[in-house]
Amino acid sequence: MKKIVALLLVLCIAASVFAVGSVRGGAAFEFLSGKTRNFKLNDTELPNTETKYKFTGLGVNVGGKYELDSNLSVWADFSLVFGFDAKFKEGDNTKWYSFKDEFNKIMKDNPGLSGKLAINSISIAAGAAYKLPIGNAPVEVSVGGGLFFERALSKMSFSYGGESSSYTNKIAIIGLSAYADCVYKITDQIGVALTIMPRFGLLGFAKEINTANSSSQTWKANGFAFSFSLPVAIGATYSF
Repeated sequence: MKKIVALLLVLCIAASVFAVGSVRGGAAFEFLSGKTRNFKLNDTELPNTETKYKFTGLGVNVGGKYELDSNLSVWADFSLVFGFDAKFKEGDNTKWYSFKDEFNKIMKDNPGLSGKLAINSISIAAGAAYKLPIGNAPVEVSVGGGLFFERALSKMSFSYGGESSSYTNKIAIIGLSAYADCVYKITDQIGVALTIMPRFGLLGFAKEINTANSSSQTWKANGFAFSFSLPVAIGATYSF
């Protein structure tokens, strides 16, 4: 319920901010792939702990554009994506570690254990776009770019007989985003949009957190780290 309320709040804010432009709401698909730096524990770098990761999922998306003139606009985008799985490969390992498979294995091997699995991603992006001149066709195509921030989370939590434990992997990414938006106008105000935003992450902030009851241990990997993601949004648009 909280996630639904948050999404509606974002949509209402978008409608007020882009009151002389357009708003979009619909479904989102994302593929994310990247690599961390070596992890540190208590400021001590651990060699050969660079970790590759990949994530795919489906979710919801809202966005909007504010038209500065007939061709130039600024845009903003928000996505909440629920992952099918998150996979990791550390150091020289050749085999991918599946977060979902590991959770299912732990639950199967430990009857009576209660567990929760969360794999999701939240991202925001903003930038500028230029509307391409394509004549009188009922289609509007805008291209541009901007900046983005994304947080990907994978967490498994367990409890049994009053004892609890969890393992969390968080990755925050900052980088550059391309932007391509194609809207088929059904009427002057209503349309159907396909938006593609290839993203190139430049800075990565990763955490691995092991928690058992009141104690926890955290590994961090921060700094320059390349990633690539491809969010695709399909939805309805309304122009003001």
